[in-house]
Amino acid sequence: MDQSEFHIANKDWFRARFPERLREITRKAHGYSEGKSDRGLGKCVSDKTGIPAPTVSRYLSGSMLPGVDRLLVLADAYDTPVDYLAGNNDAPIGHFSMETLDQRIPRELLMHVLAMMAELRSTAAPGVSDKHFALSTVELLDKVSDRPDMNEHEMTGLGLSLLKGEPKP
Repeated sequence: MDQSEFHIANKDWFRARFPERLREITRKAHGYSEGKSDRGLGKCVSDKTGIPAPTVSRYLSGSMLPGVDRLLVLADAYDTPVDYLAGNNDAPIGHFSMETLDQRIPRELLMHVLAMMAELRSTAAPGVSDKHFALSTVELLDKVSDRPDMNEHEMTGLGLSLLKGEPKP
């Protein structure tokens, strides 16, 4: 990525939330449980990225923000989009690649679910935000991948329920 092409969409968010987001991805990658102290987390990040430990500590405390070059290093080390670290999108962390997805759900079924959710959004839930739509679609895909035998009626009902924010069955 050419550094001149990258920008931070919300600098206030970046200042306020980057340390939290960095802690989140590093805790997950290094196996830190929710109740476990973050002690040693900076060293783990430093060892993995080559960024000096005192600099990582400043990132984690929020007293310093990384430049684009360091964002690229962190994103690469943790297989996380730079835009996620910078707050340009609110995509959940994960390995949501087409290859991984193809292993979990057949491409035809994926395309069917995406088309169905788009149709439901336009006809039955037009006021749904993009974020809610995306999260609902990912949740439906997750449920369908766990139950590939789900019939059309169940899939549509669950998709509509997720879009409308109703309790999940």
